[in-house]
Amino acid sequence: MRKLSLSKLASELQKVIPKIQPTTEKIVLQNKELKQAKKDEFKRGEKPDGSDIGEYKSTIYRIFKQQKNPLARGKVDLILTGSFTNRIFTKKIGNNTYIFDSSDTKATDLFDKYGQDLKGLNQDTTNEIESESIAEELKAKLKEFLKL
Repeated sequence: MRKLSLSKLASELQKVIPKIQPTTEKIVLQNKELKQAKKDEFKRGEKPDGSDIGEYKSTIYRIFKQQKNPLARGKVDLILTGSFTNRIFTKKIGNNTYIFDSSDTKATDLFDKYGQDLKGLNQDTTNEIESESIAEELKAKLKEFLKL
């Protein structure tokens, strides 16, 4: 590990700053844990705030879905074939602001029907993944940039 004086470290950090934002963005957009956490929310039939996505009008369909996915307890889970959830991706919408979307053809209709808030992720889950997975990746990149 290379030792740096405080002034040298400050100088090195100034060189790294322009790389931090795009690196952080890339880490977030490619993070598999975030995507899996979003898929898990859908599998449980939950919105990011923990409430249910919705209820099926048809009792027969509710029973069918409950047998297919017991985790959702017969509530709407947005999973039938897996096409919608398998095409989930993270999308940047602003400075350090990200949402989920899906490239599935049904995505727009599903988000319109069940709410745009489904594009978010539970804040506690997000914080946990950020502090464990994303922060560790970013620390490793910073060490690499600073040659520490």
